[in-house]
Amino acid sequence: MKSISFLAIVLSLLITLNSCKAHIGNQDSNSSNKDSYSVAVYYSPNYHQDPRTVRLNGYGWTGWELVKNSSQYYEGDQQFRIPLWGYTECSNPRHMEQKIDAAADHGVDSFIFDWYSYNNE
Repeated sequence: MKSISFLAIVLSLLITLNSCKAHIGNQDSNSSNKDSYSVAVYYSPNYHQDPRTVRLNGYGWTGWELVKNSSQYYEGDQQFRIPLWGYTECSNPRHMEQKIDAAADHGVDSFIFDWYSYNNE
């Protein structure tokens, strides 16, 4: 089931990015190539239940715990512990679609996934 969800996320991402590139390609032809650029964002997909993190940190732990428990780095620093969209789960295709759409609407061309292999752990 997880591989199907991941496949849906990847396909949604590719479709959205293709739409972004088509839109960029249709921009005014008077703009020079030196002025064109791509915008990419790093994305760390650790905001879902994972057997490895459950084993290491206990049931219910996701990357959101780091956000919820963040502290001030300096006086006046405001840590936002409740995201605008709530604590979404990156393994949910609808949540990823929301993120992809928002990124595309704000000029992001691609995602760079922060992905690790733990030797089948």
